[in-house]
Amino acid sequence: MISFFYSKLYSKKRLKNKFSIAPKDISNFAVSVNELPLYGSFSCKYTFNEMGVDYGCELVTTDKQVNFTLSRNLIVKKYTDQRYQGRDIVQKLERKKDFIIDHLIAKFITNLESLTPEVNPGEEKVIEWLRVSTEVLKRAISKIDGIDTILQYKIFFTPQSVRIIAYNVDLELKIVEGKVMFKAFNYKDNKETNSQPVYNVLIKAQYNDIFNYIIQLFKAIKECEDSQLS
Repeated sequence: MISFFYSKLYSKKRLKNKFSIAPKDISNFAVSVNELPLYGSFSCKYTFNEMGVDYGCELVTTDKQVNFTLSRNLIVKKYTDQRYQGRDIVQKLERKKDFIIDHLIAKFITNLESLTPEVNPGEEKVIEWLRVSTEVLKRAISKIDGIDTILQYKIFFTPQSVRIIAYNVDLELKIVEGKVMFKAFNYKDNKETNSQPVYNVLIKAQYNDIFNYIIQLFKAIKECEDSQLS
């Protein structure tokens, strides 16, 4: 039986309620914002698996209207609203995305806490590079106005790995068989092809610091995103 979520009788009110519910068990999450940026619009699409079910969301806002698509496995529903009327559901969908990220942050922290750090003096160079790179990126994000400059990023997240791509910076932290790997790219001309990583190293001591820098990027992105959707 098809879930009531996708029945013909399903109302917008129920739809909004569904996407305001906090996640129960997320196994993976991917989001892309302004992948193909257009002047005067904001686009966001994300997918996640919750308790074994694949969900998808895509929304595009313009000055006049909001188009959004929701999916559950292979069943898809599309809606269009005037910009003002659709503001509430955009907020619901964005809130669901925030819930998922918070949920996976908590699970990733729990997994990091299960590891035992080891002394590894060579990691200071990694931490300093990451500190400088994220500071530069956060300053750039804080200056985005949505007109001459546009917010653009991708996030891939599971309880064992997190990757964020924002402009020319690509950071990944992954737990593999009880060990933490850190990979970083600094793309030239914002192109992700034919690039060698700046770092692709095993982190034994300061993986919590690396994750904290990534969380700071999340916060900077969230503040910029809220200002564009307000």
